[in-house]
Amino acid sequence: NFTNYRNYTQSDTIITWFWQAIESFSEEQRRCVLKFATGSPNVPLAGFRALSVQGMIMRFTIDKSINGALSLPVAHTCFNRIDIPEYANYETLREKLLLAATEGSGAFIIA
Repeated sequence: NFTNYRNYTQSDTIITWFWQAIESFSEEQRRCVLKFATGSPNVPLAGFRALSVQGMIMRFTIDKSINGALSLPVAHTCFNRIDIPEYANYETLREKLLLAATEGSGAFIIA
């Protein structure tokens, strides 16, 4: 309900697969995806609709990636956005999304 779609519609197969994958993930895997896409592993206290960037409400957005179907999803944490290629099947989307969200987890955190 609180997601914007760019170059995809809510009824596109890729979007259906994305939410199906999110539902199949463990809580920890969901946190990784959220952190990958937004920079934060937690939903705001006011809920998903309250995602913000520097105090401005910035809705979660899924955009079509210009990269090919062999590429991983790309996150833009400054915009709460994730770009997803047009994968051929659900299994590929799920695998690539999980890989992108977990492999680099914490790689850019400054202690």
